[in-house]
Amino acid sequence: MPDKLYTKIKKKNLLRRIRIFRVLVFVSGAIAAASFTYCIIDWTGWSWILIGATYTMLAINFGMQVRMIKKELARREAWRAAKADNNP
Repeated sequence: MPDKLYTKIKKKNLLRRIRIFRVLVFVSGAIAAASFTYCIIDWTGWSWILIGATYTMLAINFGMQVRMIKKELARREAWRAAKADNNP
């Protein structure tokens, strides 16, 4: 079941959010990979591991948001199709 936040947003804005979140997934994933790599190359403490873990969780969160938006759009299309089938 999609979040109630997404049920109130128009389709155009949901599609725009998907495009933005897809970019953010790659950006936060790249930052996480870079921070883990820097931590391995030059060990200076836990700070780079924590930064990498934070951005990894952000990438996962953005990916889950995209998935929830896609579910909401699919639910709307199914509802529209069912509504069109009932009206001759």
